[in-house]
Amino acid sequence: MNEDAVLLELPQEDAAEPTADGPVIECQTAFLIFLTKEGTYAASSDINLPLVPDRVATGNDMLLGVGSVRDEIIVQNTAAVTAQMMINAQVQLAQQAMNARQNQEILSKLPPGLAR
Repeated sequence: MNEDAVLLELPQEDAAEPTADGPVIECQTAFLIFLTKEGTYAASSDINLPLVPDRVATGNDMLLGVGSVRDEIIVQNTAAVTAQMMINAQVQLAQQAMNARQNQEILSKLPPGLAR
C-alpha cells in the first residue's frame, strides 16, 4: 500500500491546536465518504454532517467506499461529456443545414447555366 494513502495518527505535539476530539490536521481539502443504512456509499463536501455510525469503519469499508464514489464520479463525468458532445453535434448539424439553405438560395438566384 502507498504510504501516502494511509491515515496517520499524529502525535499530540505535531497538532496545530489540540481539541477535545484530537489534533487539528491542516489540509488542502476534506470530504466525507460514508456507508448509508441502505448499503450505498455517499460522498459529501460538508465535513460537518451529523453522522452517527453503527460501527467503526474497516479498511474494506474505506476501500469499497472510495472505489464506489470514484466510479460514480466517472459515470457522471462521462455522461456530462457525452451530453456536451451531443449538443455540439446538434449545433454543427444545424449550422450545416443553414449553410445548405443559404447556398441553395444563392444558387437559385444565379442565371441558368451558371449554377451547377
